[in-house]
Amino acid sequence: MIGLYIHVPFCKKKCHYCNFVIAAAGSAERHARFLSALEGEAAHRRASFRNISFDTLYIGGGTPSVMNLQEIEKVFAVLRENFLFRAEIEATFEANPGDING
Repeated sequence: MIGLYIHVPFCKKKCHYCNFVIAAAGSAERHARFLSALEGEAAHRRASFRNISFDTLYIGGGTPSVMNLQEIEKVFAVLRENFLFRAEIEATFEANPGDING
């Protein structure tokens, strides 16, 4: 199996036990800079993975669910534009239950 991990470095707060690189979620500008960097990195890495179809996708961090719906949709759009995924992919998206509504 071949997996792709995307690190979203945002949380509402840093937990005392966390050793991951994160930043307070904060501003839309910070999220926009992250999305721009993700887009650039994915485009840069696309050729290296052109013959690979990923079996798994893990979007974690941090807590990716602190992003708004449009930002989350952008993450998935960037990934679809730059990488191949198998039809039977296993995908995981870390979320804080308090961030999810509906």
